[in-house]
Amino acid sequence: MTHPYASAPDRQRWSRTMAGRELAAIDPVLPPPWRIGSEAKIVTAGSCFAQHVARHLRDQGYALFETEPAHPLMPASLAETYGYGVYAARYGNIYTSRQLLQLWRRATGRMQPVEDCWQQDGGWFDPFRPTIQPGGFSSMREYTEDRRQHFAAVRRAFSEMDVFVFTLGLTECWVSRLDGAAYPVCPGVAAGRFDAERHELVNLGVQEVVEDLRAFISEVRAINPRLRLILTVSPVPLAATAESQHVLAATTYSKSVLRVAAETLARQDGAYYFPAYEIITAGGGEYLAPDRRTILEPGVRRVMELFSHHVLDGTGSPHALPEENDFLSQSRRFVDVLCDEQRLDPSTGELPMNAPDSPDAALNFADACRAQGHHDEAIACLTAVRRRHQDARLERLLATCRFEAYQARVPVSTVPDRWAGDAADRFEHVEGIPEVQAGELDARTVAAGVRKHGALLVRGLFDTATAAMLADGVKRSLDACQAWHDGGQGEFPDTWYSRLALPADCELGVARPWVEGNGGVWLADSPRMLYELTELLERRGITRVVADYFGEPAMMSVGKSTLRCVPSTIRASDWHQDGAFMGAEIRSLNIWMALSSCGVEASGLEVLPQRVERILPTGSHGASFDWSVGPDMVRQVAGAGGTWTPQFEPGDALLFDHFFVHRTGIPAAISRDRYAIESWFFAPTAYPADQVPLRL
Repeated sequence: MTHPYASAPDRQRWSRTMAGRELAAIDPVLPPPWRIGSEAKIVTAGSCFAQHVARHLRDQGYALFETEPAHPLMPASLAETYGYGVYAARYGNIYTSRQLLQLWRRATGRMQPVEDCWQQDGGWFDPFRPTIQPGGFSSMREYTEDRRQHFAAVRRAFSEMDVFVFTLGLTECWVSRLDGAAYPVCPGVAAGRFDAERHELVNLGVQEVVEDLRAFISEVRAINPRLRLILTVSPVPLAATAESQHVLAATTYSKSVLRVAAETLARQDGAYYFPAYEIITAGGGEYLAPDRRTILEPGVRRVMELFSHHVLDGTGSPHALPEENDFLSQSRRFVDVLCDEQRLDPSTGELPMNAPDSPDAALNFADACRAQGHHDEAIACLTAVRRRHQDARLERLLATCRFEAYQARVPVSTVPDRWAGDAADRFEHVEGIPEVQAGELDARTVAAGVRKHGALLVRGLFDTATAAMLADGVKRSLDACQAWHDGGQGEFPDTWYSRLALPADCELGVARPWVEGNGGVWLADSPRMLYELTELLERRGITRVVADYFGEPAMMSVGKSTLRCVPSTIRASDWHQDGAFMGAEIRSLNIWMALSSCGVEASGLEVLPQRVERILPTGSHGASFDWSVGPDMVRQVAGAGGTWTPQFEPGDALLFDHFFVHRTGIPAAISRDRYAIESWFFAPTAYPADQVPLRL
């Protein structure tokens, strides 16, 4: 009996092409009806995996068409960081069919999104290329001019290309509710702010993907009829899903939709599907890293070998092979790609923006970024590498970069005299300072506690083990500081104490000896503790809470953020408001963290448990110093409620601002030293003029 399967060739039978075969023998590629010659103008686009195709084509000596090149004097590493040379133009990764069609229509003037620019942190960001300019454009004029040049480059690339290789990556797509404009990643992930009233999730289906790509092909071929299309599907699973299902199920749906759409489109003239997805999935653990997501170099190499064998015509002039001692760096070119989608799951700890992953390379990369004024990129690189390698040099340069970042772009106070809105008081029935658990902490809670009651007591902000670790770090920093003084104040490369280099004319420098003479060390002068604390605040979500409270990303103070040990021998302290030193018209928040038990056997804080909306007179009413508030003034303001001395356990914290009236509380049974950290934050647009900021 005859039937269609009886005469099927080997490639259509699993037993003859898959079962028991070595990976090197598995070849699912059907050759296209045409080959790519070395003179063809090739344009690539798509998800992160598309970058492998582009680099491989260059290495094989094929004409990757580039219409938006970097300035010839820009170092290659920086050029790639800014999106030059990754694709034909600086459009970045294009994850969805909707993005691709939108790019063409925006470049040709057929579409102009309502939400066309995001301004934040002193920079202007392109919502549709949010990571293409680290730190944002410096002005609206620069942004507009860059976009004009970019659109011209896109029009030229698509109008003159011979072959377009597009890698389909995702179906999940965040769009504007105003006009349907599609973003590469959810607003708020890389730039901008997410607003559920303006942004919504669309999970594309097969028909929508096919319609998007057919529209793109039709519109481009109306200008460029010679266009030939090669489609692939990215084998990289989703980093995260916004759908309420397991990420594996979401990945399966997405890849299934894209694979069916690609097959549908490949059946029309001038289109071809290359099975990169199938090649990688057939390899399983051989081609995937332990995270089951990262494509290993052998997998990429196998995809490119088959692409070269079946799709290229062999007329290219391959680049020279790397020297043996440069093998690792060359391998990184295959496995490192610029991938915005990784930002959806920051817990992966991926290196940012194709940055190096060794301490020496990271230091060089960061120095190059600093030279260009791109401190945010330097900070991101150093932080990512430091998470993998404990290296004092990384910590010291991180402190320097956080300082230099604000010197390069000093914020200007633009805020009115008072907060834009009045804080709702969720503690309206609470007398005195309200108390919450760490899990209840958010911006509204902070606002209600600080701006209605003067402060907010947070129990268990850190666990006792973390508090003990931080207390040990404070001790080490103080010991290192003392060793530096004992050693003659020369060069002392210690990560626990390494003085931040302040400008010679910085008036804040005169305060440093006073702090160190009174049991303190600036957090900025302890690179290890600065790193540990900023990481801890970020992991616990506290940095985000502070930013939400201010309505903008916060900066940390050099002169006010202090590691402290108050000795058991203390016998006197003075009432004060920090606003007396810094001014009233600012926006501040101090997170005072207890690292040991305070208030019974060790000193703590004695506070005025109420909101005070003005700077009280100083140097009078029995005050000991011209900067302190006299005890008679405190009693007058306190009234019948009096003052309060809370008891703290290790890991507890008190949050307050520059109006809060307080002093070191000295219990009658004091017998132990007290360890604590003051971490002062300011809103960049309303910070004290005499304070030196650090970028978080």
